[in-house]
Amino acid sequence: MGKTEQVSGAERDKGHFIAHSIGGAVVGGENNVFLQRRDLNRGWSDAGKIFRKMEANAQANPGALIFHRAIYVKESTTPDFLEVGLCIPGATLQVEVFDNRD
Repeated sequence: MGKTEQVSGAERDKGHFIAHSIGGAVVGGENNVFLQRRDLNRGWSDAGKIFRKMEANAQANPGALIFHRAIYVKESTTPDFLEVGLCIPGATLQVEVFDNRD
């Protein structure tokens, strides 16, 4: 994919479908990455804070299940929305849809 800023500008990061903080591939894991809004990926926006909190909760709760579904509205290699679900044993399923459009 190359350096993200050279490919897609300063508003995008290489997001990981499975965060490297919870075991997702980083090196050689190009099939684990997608272009993601930087404010969402880094937790700078309100939605980004929720996104990062879900990742942190998955990491803090062994046995938790976190899943991502890329939603494409137009023909593109960049998902327009990300549906993220988190199921912690003994807790309620949390599902959020995050806007990944420009």
